[in-house]
Amino acid sequence: MKLAYALLGRRTGLPRWLTVALLLITTLVVFQLLSGMGSSIADAQESTPPPHAPRAASHHPRHRRTVSYLPHSGYHNQRIALENAIVLAHLLDRDLVVPPRIVAHSPLPHRSFPVLLQQLRELPPDQLTSWEAEYDWPKLHRDTGVRVASFQANFTYLEPWLGLKPVPQPLPPRRMPVAQPRPASGVVLVADVQRYEYQITDGPVDGAVLDPQFASLLSAKAMRERDEAVMVFGSMFGSKRLALRDPKNVGLRETVLEFTSRRVVSEANRAAGDSAIQFLGGAGAYIGVHVRAGDGGFDDNLASTVTAIIAQLDALPESGPALDSMCPRPVHASVGQRRQLIYLATDLRHPESASVLGPLFARYPCTWTLDQVRKAAAPASSTTTAAAGTAETGTSSSLNFSPDIVDGLVAGAGTRFIGTAKSTYSAYVQRQVWLRECGRPIVDLAVDACATSAVVV
Repeated sequence: MKLAYALLGRRTGLPRWLTVALLLITTLVVFQLLSGMGSSIADAQESTPPPHAPRAASHHPRHRRTVSYLPHSGYHNQRIALENAIVLAHLLDRDLVVPPRIVAHSPLPHRSFPVLLQQLRELPPDQLTSWEAEYDWPKLHRDTGVRVASFQANFTYLEPWLGLKPVPQPLPPRRMPVAQPRPASGVVLVADVQRYEYQITDGPVDGAVLDPQFASLLSAKAMRERDEAVMVFGSMFGSKRLALRDPKNVGLRETVLEFTSRRVVSEANRAAGDSAIQFLGGAGAYIGVHVRAGDGGFDDNLASTVTAIIAQLDALPESGPALDSMCPRPVHASVGQRRQLIYLATDLRHPESASVLGPLFARYPCTWTLDQVRKAAAPASSTTTAAAGTAETGTSSSLNFSPDIVDGLVAGAGTRFIGTAKSTYSAYVQRQVWLRECGRPIVDLAVDACATSAVVV
């Protein structure tokens, strides 16, 4: 201090008391700076980001950008859109605004962006619910770094955009390097006219191969650089919606698929599923089958779906013929019947009397449906019957559980599973089988040897 004072005092000619005060202030400032640097370094060393955490955003945390989308169709189509949106939020470094889940009895089909926007806003509250209780969202953030800005339980948040008529400009026939947005008040609406309007890639657009199902290709990198506070997409449904090239992003998608595979099942649904499984002899004592019969072209192909399922059942060895007491239909000694125990999940209203299922029941008389299992397992005095639900969206107000969820739990607990081609419900049950047998969802059937446990038509 004396040396510093001698040097400073000689050069400045300041009074001694003022020189000492300046030296003390300077010393305190330097000490604070060094302390702050030390704590920052310690914090950085102690905090370990998740493996798929996005790069540090340049936006203030209180003003983080968000991304959302317009849901449509049945439960599992909405789930696929949600999975894609979670990955997209990571690619764009935005927080995800999760729209409500539509639980209407009849699925809301896809429409062009402005029409769907208006229809969603008009849905009554009793046909909507939140995704928040469906999954373990804190775990998703820990595993991926993806942030959820909010869970919406209704579509009132769409009101500010209803007046923006986001009619897109004509799209190039094969690809376009950036979206055709309509910025207004800090909002970008990435509109679509058809369901498969755009595919989104995490790689360069130039030289990329556009899937023929889609009309155009969007660059996630280009959209990531946009500064608008809100970005809203149309449909995010489609297993090929995201064309991922970066291995880290492919790994992120696998993490998201496993996340949505571990659905939070209510006690009522779990109890109903466990009861049915035990009635059938326990997990692995039967074969699970799913016949999708609803809209989307499945009704037109119903007969061929049943024929294909019978063919796949016939190709399997008959294991442990069921006792006559475990068959809900008469078993005859005639040639052509097999006593394989089967559980049938379906969205047909009255499957037991559906003529299209006649060939399946005739060939496999030991085939049970949820309604039959509940009637057989319930006390004789009980008059409760299972109300019909759809395999994609249905619930029943007369039951304390969801038939579609219980159907999936029971069908997926069999020793094998045979589903309906192109059904998202079948694909989800198949994923449950793989998760149980392999410890993970199967992403690529061609290279994963563990995928032999499930068969899909």
